[in-house]
Amino acid sequence: MWFTATLTLLGIVRAAWVGRVQLIPALLSLNAGLLVLLGLLTLVFGRVYCSVLCPLGIFQDLIDWLSRRFRRKSNRYGHPLSGHLLRPLFLIIGIWGFVESIHWIPALLDPWSSYGRMVTQGLYPVWLWTKGLLVSFNGTFGTWFEREEFVVQSTLALAIAAALTVFLVLTSWIWGRTFCNTVCPVGWTLSWLSRLSLFRIAVDRSRCNGCGRCEARCKSSCIDAAHGKVDESRCVVCFDCAEACDRGAVGYRFRYSRCSAPSGSVVSADESRRHFLSVVATLLPLPLVGKAQEIIEEGWLEDGTYYRTEKLDADSEKRVKIYDRQGRLVTERYTPIMPPSTYANFRYLKLCTACQLCVVHCPTKILRPATTEYGPAGILVPTVNFTTGYCDPDCNRCAEVCPTGAIQHFSLARKQRDKMGVAVFNSRTCVAVTDDVECDACVRHCPRQAITTVVRGNRKVPKVSANRCTGCGACEFYCPALPKAIHIEGLLS
Repeated sequence: MWFTATLTLLGIVRAAWVGRVQLIPALLSLNAGLLVLLGLLTLVFGRVYCSVLCPLGIFQDLIDWLSRRFRRKSNRYGHPLSGHLLRPLFLIIGIWGFVESIHWIPALLDPWSSYGRMVTQGLYPVWLWTKGLLVSFNGTFGTWFEREEFVVQSTLALAIAAALTVFLVLTSWIWGRTFCNTVCPVGWTLSWLSRLSLFRIAVDRSRCNGCGRCEARCKSSCIDAAHGKVDESRCVVCFDCAEACDRGAVGYRFRYSRCSAPSGSVVSADESRRHFLSVVATLLPLPLVGKAQEIIEEGWLEDGTYYRTEKLDADSEKRVKIYDRQGRLVTERYTPIMPPSTYANFRYLKLCTACQLCVVHCPTKILRPATTEYGPAGILVPTVNFTTGYCDPDCNRCAEVCPTGAIQHFSLARKQRDKMGVAVFNSRTCVAVTDDVECDACVRHCPRQAITTVVRGNRKVPKVSANRCTGCGACEFYCPALPKAIHIEGLLS
């Protein structure tokens, strides 16, 4: 799971299901079938979700494993960040941020989105550099990979991802799964269900000699070897303790059996893993029946064109300046542009967890984490920027990989009709006016033939048909003027 999730976040494969089986995306998309399945798995096996399905948890396990290879590490029950009091505090903060529409707070706490930002902002540049090196070293790799240049799309997103990576590496190196049992709202929620699980890790006091090997090996610091107890709320059922015990005192047992049961009733670590994985392999292909609710309002353009939208949030009513890599002003827009098939601003911001999957998989790289475009509440949520390309009319990758339904799935035929913005012409910066030259770049590159030229005075200037324009951004991208003489405004008003 961790390997597949990482390859998907790097854009190497498109295994969109790895995002959809995560708990927070399933909750936001109202995927009732998957939520019931994850709840049943936890009630039967314990917090196996955290050790098998969550890529951030597996990343912490990898750091813990490396730590044990390079130094003598001995975890102890109840370390300073074990999280008895901090866990409900972070859960309350996350719920408060969601209710108050401060969307970056739950996005920072969601383990799937946090791991997505770590990979897309940290590991993705390394992957692009590796691809370029392979293509330069051997031209044969050019048939497999395309050389891409990494551009820092958001300094804020990069800084947040770097800070989270440092925090996770340090805490995992010292204590193990600190994030899971201190910060993560998913882990805290599942911890309540795991207290009722039918199978659990338990210590047989009749066999235990109090050596403490299981406690030292436990990556969640949930085993109290001195008293022979296991904190089931923090246990992620990784079986490391069972492997460390050479007396068979620690095992995976049925909750209602006695700890002093004969050895035949104890399930070995390998057998337990095989049992759980077989269940997962059987149940995961079940249809994900939930669908995100669709909240749409009506709006009208000046020429009477109908489109689906919502009223502009007052916090977003400000002009956003966009600069190119040389620091030159490219364009200014009042309304940010959302990805295609998002429609309502409040719905998109509510459902998006800023995992950056759509950002990585966008072939023209027009999606990037927002900073001020949506206001303070929409930090890190993907927005559209046409400085590197335009929205391909024959592409729907962003909708294919979106795990929450914030970008609703759409067909290519539907994309030819739906709007994500409308082009606005500014004659004051058009080269046909300022330089007295003929230019029809926007006309030639418009895939919808929504732009024509009209004569004003003795010059030909563009005229936009809002009735045909879908806001793909081809005109803005190919416009040679700086600032752009034609740009796209989002449909938020």
